[in-house]
Amino acid sequence: MRTEKPPKVGAFADLRAFLATRSRVQIWAAVGSATLTLVVVVAFLIESRYGYLPPDPKLIYAQSWDEGRTAEDVYEARKREAEELARAEAEAKRLEADAAAKAKAQAPAAPAPTTPAK
Repeated sequence: MRTEKPPKVGAFADLRAFLATRSRVQIWAAVGSATLTLVVVVAFLIESRYGYLPPDPKLIYAQSWDEGRTAEDVYEARKREAEELARAEAEAKRLEADAAAKAKAQAPAAPAPTTPAK
């Protein structure tokens, strides 16, 4: 007399039986969902382990002056700074004009326009 095997009992057997009733699309959707969930959970675990690392602070240094600085000293310093800025802008414009002239000299000549015959 033939005896039947007892049904497998356990979580994996139950999962396998459940997946056997599902289509291939449903299985791939479940795998994708589980993968995405795993990625999010791992990201949170990594963040909790190392914490949020803010960028290094940007240090801004202030200029310090002597105690006996007068208003005339301030005006002279501003005038010097304005002159330096104007010199730098003039130099930048000159360099830009030189570069444009050099590029124009190196560019091939455009063909002369032709007029249609009548």
